[in-house]
Amino acid sequence: MDEFQDVLAACDFAPPETRDCSRCNRPKRVCLCSCLPAERLRLEGRFILLQHPFEERRRLATVPIASAALENFEIIKGRSFGPQKSEALRQLVEDAQKGLCVLYVLFPGPGAVPLAQAIEEQKRKLDPGNESSDQMKDYGLIVIDGTWKEAKEIFKASSSWWLPPHGPGIRVEVSKHSSTRREGVLRMEPWEGCMSTVEAIAGALRLLESYGQRIHDALVTPFHKMVDIQCQHNEALVARRNGDMPVVVSTKKRLGTGALPKTEDCEDFFVRVRSDG
Repeated sequence: MDEFQDVLAACDFAPPETRDCSRCNRPKRVCLCSCLPAERLRLEGRFILLQHPFEERRRLATVPIASAALENFEIIKGRSFGPQKSEALRQLVEDAQKGLCVLYVLFPGPGAVPLAQAIEEQKRKLDPGNESSDQMKDYGLIVIDGTWKEAKEIFKASSSWWLPPHGPGIRVEVSKHSSTRREGVLRMEPWEGCMSTVEAIAGALRLLESYGQRIHDALVTPFHKMVDIQCQHNEALVARRNGDMPVVVSTKKRLGTGALPKTEDCEDFFVRVRSDG
């Protein structure tokens, strides 16, 4: 028994809590901190992220990048978010109802308007006689984090008191910025143009914040490094980067090129599509 304990003592077993970087929450051998800002950036507006409980368990979740790069935003976990779920969320919606801020709900689909368009419309309301006004009212931003199926469930269960006719919010969407590379697809897209949560956050804050480009780059740069690291270990992403024909690769099983997984199963797959060049 003593001999066995001596062998264990000689082995360099790191406790689970020390295996991951304390800042980016990634294994230390694939740490992203070299790409993160030296200090977390403070936002001018109020940003609340609603996260499905399953999302934080996923190794390729991108919200930890936002947590490491941004200082003052709130993450609330759950499947449904009514007025009693969070005081911060309730207060944000109430302030928007009173006209103290503009509430943007980032969720693509029917009824969503481009965020840039929504911002311009709000500027014109504040200064109707000045088409080039840069004046902006304080903003609030709600983003949902999860697979597409999980996000839809949260939106359906929760958004009735954020958006018209009962709520004050504006449903918006963002498009991929030109600096966001196509190889940044770590999960299968339900349709062309989808993006990761951190890409969506970066795209929204780029438009909403006065130093938005700096915030955008602080989020997207470590995300690109995360993709680069993943490409070293995933043949589908490497093949996509090389411009081969589409193929779907699962971590559990391989599918033929003519068979695609159901949308609700997209979190289990990586996809590679032909680059636009």
